[in-house]
Amino acid sequence: MLLRPGCWIVGAKAVREPMLGSLSEKHHMKMFTHARQFIETNAYHLIPLAWSAAWLLTGLGIWLSDIYSFPSRSIIAYIMFSAAGWGTAGLITVIASRSKASAAVQLAAWAIAYLVAIGLGLVWLRSWNIHFLGIPVAIGAAGTILGIATSLRPGLWRLVSGTLLGVLFFIFSTASFFATYILLLLYTSIAQRYGNVPILYSLSWIIPGAVFGSGAGFATRWILDLKPNLVPPTCG
Repeated sequence: MLLRPGCWIVGAKAVREPMLGSLSEKHHMKMFTHARQFIETNAYHLIPLAWSAAWLLTGLGIWLSDIYSFPSRSIIAYIMFSAAGWGTAGLITVIASRSKASAAVQLAAWAIAYLVAIGLGLVWLRSWNIHFLGIPVAIGAAGTILGIATSLRPGLWRLVSGTLLGVLFFIFSTASFFATYILLLLYTSIAQRYGNVPILYSLSWIIPGAVFGSGAGFATRWILDLKPNLVPPTCG
């Protein structure tokens, strides 16, 4: 029996019903809860997609900032897009790990890994003789850090799995660079024959990242010994 808005009679006592400010707030809260539960339940399966999106966004940032040119344009786009991608992929991987370690500590390690990938990548890009390897090597170093921080393997195998993930991140990143280079050569050939097609130039920068980023995601799941969540999260 309704006593007054937000207050119900239970036995002989009046119990206040939790009320949100409006139906809109209830709707938004419900959507947020469903989204959280979906990510928690499917984080393991989302890892390849998340890393594919992360590397795609990184490639988009590289293209917009034109960091392989000297001088390059502003690196703000590169930092923003790569941070969004790596942050999302890192969060989903940490959720999937369900490790006993503090999630805050793991996310801090991922933040350090991101700073290594971006900061050292830009420094090495401009200081090494073989400059194009600067970013892949930095991404490999970042992969090692995040692998050690997130791996579920015990003892020494934790270090081994982190190192192996770093090596694979380096390989996938290098392969992505050369795939982009080949696609740009193909684009140049097409442009010389049939005229400029801007969309092909853009895709040359982002498709390799999406493909090899997905490979990095599958490698992350396997090397870190992550398992799918077979128990649905409870509402609380």
